[in-house]
Amino acid sequence: MKAWSRLAIEFQALGRHADAAGAFHKVLELDPELPGAQYVLGRSLAQLRQTDEAAKLLSVVRDGSDRPIDPVLRAKARIQLKRLSRTRTLATSSWIRR
Repeated sequence: MKAWSRLAIEFQALGRHADAAGAFHKVLELDPELPGAQYVLGRSLAQLRQTDEAAKLLSVVRDGSDRPIDPVLRAKARIQLKRLSRTRTLATSSWIRR
């Protein structure tokens, strides 16, 4: 699991978000409730404009699960969800103007 996590983080750092998402999916296959992996996968999916799936994952991190979640990670998820919300609003606004 650590190898997949490291690989996913490296992919994300290189801007290879599709590869990062694939690697984080592997991590979550091994441990489906891992908040850190859910958060970073959510960020990669947001970069890939898969906003619905990104929002679902980030909401799980923000709202919690059966496991304790680091408050800083919760706050980061909340911030990412606000950014996604703004992005969706801007996309809708520019579509309406056309």
